[in-house]
Amino acid sequence: MEIHKPTPWHGWRELLKEVGTIVIGVLIALGGEQAVEALHTQHLVGQAQAAMRAEIVEDDGPQAYARLTVAPCLSDQLDGLRQAIDTRLAPEAFGKLAASYEPPHRSWDDQAWKAAQSSGVLSRMGAAEIDRWSNAYGVIQSMPEVTRPEAEARAHLKLTRFRAGRWTQARTDELNDIVDDLESRNLQISRDVAQQIFNMKASGLELPPQVRNSILKEARASYGACVAEPDLRAIEALQSQLHSPEQEALVSQHLVGR
Repeated sequence: MEIHKPTPWHGWRELLKEVGTIVIGVLIALGGEQAVEALHTQHLVGQAQAAMRAEIVEDDGPQAYARLTVAPCLSDQLDGLRQAIDTRLAPEAFGKLAASYEPPHRSWDDQAWKAAQSSGVLSRMGAAEIDRWSNAYGVIQSMPEVTRPEAEARAHLKLTRFRAGRWTQARTDELNDIVDDLESRNLQISRDVAQQIFNMKASGLELPPQVRNSILKEARASYGACVAEPDLRAIEALQSQLHSPEQEALVSQHLVGR
């Protein structure tokens, strides 16, 4: 077997040429690796954004709009319950009326947002993009805590002891307190879901008109003619400049019809 000995360099020029070739090769390899990494990051970011957009626009956003459309209906039902208490409706009849008070139950999902955070993908989006998504999810993350007390008050309203026995002052006071609580919860939730819709709009995630119309149609099928299309422009304008009880009252009127 013939073994070729390494050819010695003939001067600095040839040495520099050899070193330059090696450096260029390394740089090309590193550049290719970075390009692959950039493409992979771009793919992950795109997937995360698509998942968050779907979660907001197809799930949480419609839920928020649906709740806002039935807020006047819930307000009317609470008026009916208060009247039933004032007139001392027969306990069995009152129990049926109380059982009919059913605000829509919503899940308020933020799994895609949490996945983007935990995976580290969110940190690769840039400050402006992170702020945009954080704003879009701002209300959603607090909604379970806001809606839980309403569910507890509803459960209290439907206690079996209100379906039998005679009316007493203690029973009247207790039920009035529950209705007051549900009334304040309905207004607070209505404010929050309206804010969610405004946040979505600011983040470029508005609900299409056909989706809003479909939600209105479905809500009217369940709740009837009391369902109202929210005047979002008026609500947004009022909420942005609350300075007086009169403006607060106007917001309430637009949100829950009172």
